[in-house]
Amino acid sequence: MGFLNPAFRASGWGSDADYCHRVSESGGKLYVNHRAMLWHYGDIGGFSATEVYGDRSKWIAKGLQQAAEDLRAKYGPHWRDVLPLPPNAYIMK
Repeated sequence: MGFLNPAFRASGWGSDADYCHRVSESGGKLYVNHRAMLWHYGDIGGFSATEVYGDRSKWIAKGLQQAAEDLRAKYGPHWRDVLPLPPNAYIMK
């Protein structure tokens, strides 16, 4: 499958959905494991939401907006029809 797509901007929101879609499209299977961990390369990650965005709600809003933009850039304006995501995925409530 390769790695997470670097076209998805930091903090990488949406790259997980893209990766899962590529696995599924290639015939692979996806499993959920509550013990799974993602290790960041080098100095990427490790900042708290308050350090980067000011607070958690701003971090979440920015991440959701960024994911929708990046998924739209890769899959087109109808990306929600392409990716098997819940209807409310990547929408700020």
